[in-house]
Amino acid sequence: FRDELKRAIREKLLLQEARREGLRVEQQAFERRLERLVEEYRKQGMLVRSAVTLETLQRDLQERMLLEDSEARLFSMLDRPRRPDVQRYYEAHRAEFRRGASAKLRRVFLAVRKTDALGREVFVPDAQARAKAAEARRLVADGGMPFEDVAWRHSDDPESLRADAGLLRPADGGEFVELDALQPEVRQAARGLKENEVSAVFACASGGYAFVQLLERRAPGPRPLDEALYREIEQRLLQEAVRHKEDEWLRKALRENLVVLVEGAEERKLPESFFWPEKKR
Repeated sequence: FRDELKRAIREKLLLQEARREGLRVEQQAFERRLERLVEEYRKQGMLVRSAVTLETLQRDLQERMLLEDSEARLFSMLDRPRRPDVQRYYEAHRAEFRRGASAKLRRVFLAVRKTDALGREVFVPDAQARAKAAEARRLVADGGMPFEDVAWRHSDDPESLRADAGLLRPADGGEFVELDALQPEVRQAARGLKENEVSAVFACASGGYAFVQLLERRAPGPRPLDEALYREIEQRLLQEAVRHKEDEWLRKALRENLVVLVEGAEERKLPESFFWPEKKR
């Protein structure tokens, strides 16, 4: 309840300040969003089944856009964290930034369910998919064909993955993927492989067959402050700055506006500790 009330009061104060300062939403942007909103409500039948009217939608959208503009203005003066700030945060939280055992892995995948050129779903017999996976593996392990060529010509993975030599990448786009983040069957297939060794063909939980090649292992340890971690810490610091700026503004707005608690016939301002009980002394 406290958080909901705090959020509602915050929005009312933002709207009050925006109107006091004569802020206006951009008319063309408002009309475009209103058109999309009305169309969405019509598709869902909400304009007929509910008490929502066009006037209600216009008013609510006007307030929402005013709030968005006010918030954007409130945070527009925030400076992005600088490299020394990120470095200090990293040094102070080193224990938090660790990586598990990881590996650089490439995969070739043969599907049992595909989509043809006309967008139709086509099913491949299980035995046929398994045999094609075994033949593709033979080309690498015994035939000496480069893994990237086999991945490009024979794998049913997306084109972007085939063009990347079948390299399995984590969400941050790096070259090493943590073993714990892999599907169990892939993790099992990679277990015990030596560098450049190719696994046996294995069944995939999602259907189809695959094999992997281990290029390199990396032991668990502290994460280096690379580009991906830098952006992660930068985002954390920015979010902290936003929260601090918002609290600072809200405290000031509450002091300048009458927010009262009615008890019987007596009215008094809500104490600051009502909104930030953790700060109460």
